[in-house]
Amino acid sequence: MIIGIDASLVAREKRTGVESYAFQIITHLAHVIPPEVEVRLYTDRAFPESFVPLIPPHWKQVILSWPPRFLWTQVRLSFEMLRHRPDILFTPGHVEPLIQPRATVMMVHDVAAWRIPRAYSLFDRWYTLSLTMKACEKNPVILTPSFFTKQELEKLLLERKVARKAEMLVIPHGHVSREKVSDATPLLARYGIDENTRYIICVGRIEYKKILILYLLHLKN
Repeated sequence: MIIGIDASLVAREKRTGVESYAFQIITHLAHVIPPEVEVRLYTDRAFPESFVPLIPPHWKQVILSWPPRFLWTQVRLSFEMLRHRPDILFTPGHVEPLIQPRATVMMVHDVAAWRIPRAYSLFDRWYTLSLTMKACEKNPVILTPSFFTKQELEKLLLERKVARKAEMLVIPHGHVSREKVSDATPLLARYGIDENTRYIICVGRIEYKKILILYLLHLKN
């Protein structure tokens, strides 16, 4: 069996939410996929040196670095699927190639482009939502990280009258163990926080679609 994984998110210099998910899921799959299974990691550039030791040496990185840079998934990855198609393709992000094996699994993290359209450009809304709905039409399985996202995706498909083929499975994100901070006083002092301070900890990018401003206004009131 050959398993293909779109690992282009891991090859990026900076990791935010989806990139961190791709990093964690791929490195953890390395511990559960049997060694007799061939795994191909598709990227548009070489992995960071720090990532290479985290994957089995027999896994194969397939670097699709030829032009065009734009629409890498739809052009270069689709062409690779046409030439050397794996038995299963897993895409940890919102986007999958137009040409793909029948057994394709995609993680849909959210449908924010539908719920919060002003946070996206016209092209990004069309691109993200159209590919998500297309995946639901033809993929055997769609993954979501929560029941809320699953329900939102189902509402989107109902509104757009999409005939769903895919089975939706909720696979919650895990967590990365870290040592507990025994004394948080220096950290709190750094940001001027004491026992009388009301504050919010946000782990992620500061952007409109996170609706942080609404939480801050609520906190202020």
